[in-house]
Amino acid sequence: MSKSQIKNWIRQPDLVLSESLETLYSLDPEQLDQYQTGALQTRFEALRNKIPALKRLADGQGITNPDSLDTAAQLLFQHTIYKSYPLAMIERSDFTRLTKWLNGLTSIDLSAVDVFQIRTIDEWMKFMDENSPLRIQHSTGSSGKLSFIPRSSIDRPVFTEAALFFYKPFRNERFESPAGKAFVIPGFRTGFNSAPRLLQIFVDAFNIPEEDVLTLHDHMDPDIMSLAGRLLQAEKKGTTDELLQNDTVLALRERLIEQKRNAEQDMKNFFAEAVGRFKGRKVWLLGTIPQLYHAAKAGLESGLKHVFHPQSFAQVGGGMKGAVLPDDHLDIICEFFGLRQIHEGYGMTELMTFMPKCAEGNYHVPPQTIPYLLDPDTGNVLPRKGTQTGRFGFVDLLAITYWGGFLTGDELTISWSHDCTCGRKSGPMIHPHIRRLSESRGGDDKISCAGGADDAHDRAVEFILSGNS
Repeated sequence: MSKSQIKNWIRQPDLVLSESLETLYSLDPEQLDQYQTGALQTRFEALRNKIPALKRLADGQGITNPDSLDTAAQLLFQHTIYKSYPLAMIERSDFTRLTKWLNGLTSIDLSAVDVFQIRTIDEWMKFMDENSPLRIQHSTGSSGKLSFIPRSSIDRPVFTEAALFFYKPFRNERFESPAGKAFVIPGFRTGFNSAPRLLQIFVDAFNIPEEDVLTLHDHMDPDIMSLAGRLLQAEKKGTTDELLQNDTVLALRERLIEQKRNAEQDMKNFFAEAVGRFKGRKVWLLGTIPQLYHAAKAGLESGLKHVFHPQSFAQVGGGMKGAVLPDDHLDIICEFFGLRQIHEGYGMTELMTFMPKCAEGNYHVPPQTIPYLLDPDTGNVLPRKGTQTGRFGFVDLLAITYWGGFLTGDELTISWSHDCTCGRKSGPMIHPHIRRLSESRGGDDKISCAGGADDAHDRAVEFILSGNS
């Protein structure tokens, strides 16, 4: 790898997406550090004075320019940053204040966007899509609040490239692509969550006709997702009655109850339709392992197997969702659907790059993602050497209009230098066992920022809540 090419990557960090995996996973440590440190500085310099929360956090830490990867660990946003708004803003339909809050987390100027007449989250996100450069993505809200990640139309081309990056072949690995396949998705066709947004990217990228796209549901309503999360938390606290005080919430709750009541039968009907429409065809399945396993088990019990073309494959993510499955669950999925491959990856809504699992069961971190491990009690950055276990954080060098530094709630193990037999030599390797940090702490999710940045982070949140003034 030439010095001039590294310099080009530093000036435009997303250029690495056009490189082969052989090149990216053979960088020597000096080249990798040079690219990541330089690209980090490129992104920070471009965003520091445009994103109020980042500037406030950097000023609070006395950082004018991160001179090393470890210094930048102090600039990782807490895992709660994108849901740091008061829940009352949602409950009172105060989307003017919610927009002002979001304005503190993006370089896009939202000060002239008028959302006074907006009454629901769904209306708000659609309005933003149509009247601003923002393309917000929301989380599932299982913790009781939706996270709102302020991606934009400027980030979208890179997000598309990053999605396709997942399917790049490495050496002689055979990695199927969604191209030319029917899409079978036990999820939503439209919406503002990362899954339906990702689905639309693939439909556009591979020119998939609408009749070859089958989804379980039509539109993912973020208002229902928000209520589901709040109800779950209220049930744990015994405060459900307090939540059900107005007609809007009661109506949403009825829709949620209806969805849950019909969920099992709807799933059976969905896979029955998928088999009927696409039997023998090449299919791309996108879902969770428990979803596919239960459908496969029921299908095998009915006497069906190998229902799709052998070049079909499943892309799975989202973990096991608390399910306990038999050791042969992947074999059962493959036998029913007729798959030769299951593509599994590790990622999250806040991260553009989805890291595929290699043949040895490990996840390899590509150069465009700078990983960190922190001690969850002290916030100290763990050494970038040997094998370490801690709280996972990262800087996503692909983010253009929002800050890519983020501290997750995941606990994982990283080998910083390794000799994985899959052939990937460069970059850190994530071991397959990943869990929520709260699971190992008895439900406690109180975890510290790096370098004592908790106070600075809190001040940054207070600043954006005050309207950035």
